[in-house]
Amino acid sequence: EAAKKKGNAHFGAKEWDAAAACYSEAMAYDPTNAVYPANRALCRLKLGKAAEAEQDCTQALVLDAKYTKAYYRRATARRELGKYVLALDDLNMVLQLDPANRQAVEEKRAVNELLAAKVRADETDRVTVVAPEGEKGDDEKDGEKKKVLVEEIASSTCEDSDEKKEEPEAPAPAPKGEPKEE
Repeated sequence: EAAKKKGNAHFGAKEWDAAAACYSEAMAYDPTNAVYPANRALCRLKLGKAAEAEQDCTQALVLDAKYTKAYYRRATARRELGKYVLALDDLNMVLQLDPANRQAVEEKRAVNELLAAKVRADETDRVTVVAPEGEKGDDEKDGEKKKVLVEEIASSTCEDSDEKKEEPEAPAPAPKGEPKEE
């Protein structure tokens, strides 16, 4: 408990590394207390160490499966790691345990927006395929290469999302004009 108090003092002074070290010390004294790894996770989030924070939160949740702060902090770490669906799972658990948690409601909305943007970006990834020199299609003019756009559609869904599902955007039109020869 003394190590936790020292950690809290360092945390209050925004000394994230020192605070994390104190929480690690507290964990060595009492490895059954879920607060210590969850507090160290918060320090690691402040230090930009999202993967380590995710691990600490998972450890805290093994010790206390109803610890909402650990779910929330792990959701934050997972958002930073781009693990949006897993972050939503954690936020849904926070809201199951504490339905009035406004911070979790807002974070869930933000993560849903990030996930939707990622899906839209994945849907618009394009690859340009150029026919080998010497091969001509029926619609090509002499000496010109044919370009074809191939669209890769990623189908991602987010179950348990209370957000309205959006229709995928129409593919962008092919560029006008003929490609320049090199």
